[in-house]
Amino acid sequence: MATGPYLDTPELFAAGSSPACQFGVPSDRKLSWVYSTVDEYYPTTPPTELCESDEELCEAASSSVHLDREPLVAVLGVGYVGEHLVSNFARKYDVLGFDVSEARMRHLAETFPSDTRAKFTCRPKDLAHATHFLISVPTLLRPDQTIDSSFLRSAIENIATYARQGSVVVVESSVAVGMTRSLLGTLAKERGFFAGMSPERVDPGRTEPPAHAIPKIVSGLDDVVPGSLNAIIRLYSQVFDKVVPVSRPEVAEMMKFRPSVLVVGIGFKRGQSHLANSPGLDLARSLVLTEKVEVTWVDPLVKQEAVPQIKKLDETSEWNSESLRQRFNMIVVAFRQEELDFQVLEGMEAKGVRVEMWCD
Repeated sequence: MATGPYLDTPELFAAGSSPACQFGVPSDRKLSWVYSTVDEYYPTTPPTELCESDEELCEAASSSVHLDREPLVAVLGVGYVGEHLVSNFARKYDVLGFDVSEARMRHLAETFPSDTRAKFTCRPKDLAHATHFLISVPTLLRPDQTIDSSFLRSAIENIATYARQGSVVVVESSVAVGMTRSLLGTLAKERGFFAGMSPERVDPGRTEPPAHAIPKIVSGLDDVVPGSLNAIIRLYSQVFDKVVPVSRPEVAEMMKFRPSVLVVGIGFKRGQSHLANSPGLDLARSLVLTEKVEVTWVDPLVKQEAVPQIKKLDETSEWNSESLRQRFNMIVVAFRQEELDFQVLEGMEAKGVRVEMWCD
């Protein structure tokens, strides 16, 4: 018998037992940091969850969504960003958090207050009850700097399977310009979904101002499905203090601002190139996985091939005051690596670049 707002049955907001779920990736798997292949660096997108008693996907509910009725907002991908979306939207609406990780869903069910309007599930079938869908899955960079949209495509496939005509679909994940249209445009037109994009604006560690007080940019594919923008504004205006509509998703995608950070010193310590127990590498990889900043590193003794997932700064041509000032919002010096002139960092903060020294 489940306790708390974790759904373990096909019936929404009901308690009971269910068949054991099987996932392509174990729910207790921890991300490992390795440096050889793309698939080892980023775990592949898990396949759609299957249950022992569900050999066939259930058909989506046949009835249409009526936007004048009380919404049920589904958040697909309940990591750092998704958790904040669930928390904020649950202030005004019933919310269903969906993620492929059963462990993650149970954890959130235990940590959210008992009187929350949020429920959590790892069963795609439960999405058939939703009227609005917010996609907040990771969109990571591959070593060749192209965007891995596999998580996003998987989320859209689930929506295509279970969402009803008249549903509202909003991409909150960070995407390249034009990606919302290319992935959602045809589906929205064929299925009658109101669709758009709203770039997430949650920063790790920031508590003030609260997320609902930060102006929220929204956009709609009105040229594909008229009324999309108004449907999205109607939902978001009840949650955020100020909603800022823009003309189309491409504008919203361009307005996603990601600060640029340079990590100086990626080896273990001064004069060494090996990466074991490197504080600089630990910092760089942690920043990458937040998806909040663009990360670059510099270390004359470490080659790009050693850390192919993160772009290396060319110290021979770009380690100078003017180049650093133009490219970066913040520079973190893990240690003073050999062959770098650290005088170029003098006066950098006066030019608007924050510099943190993790060493003497």
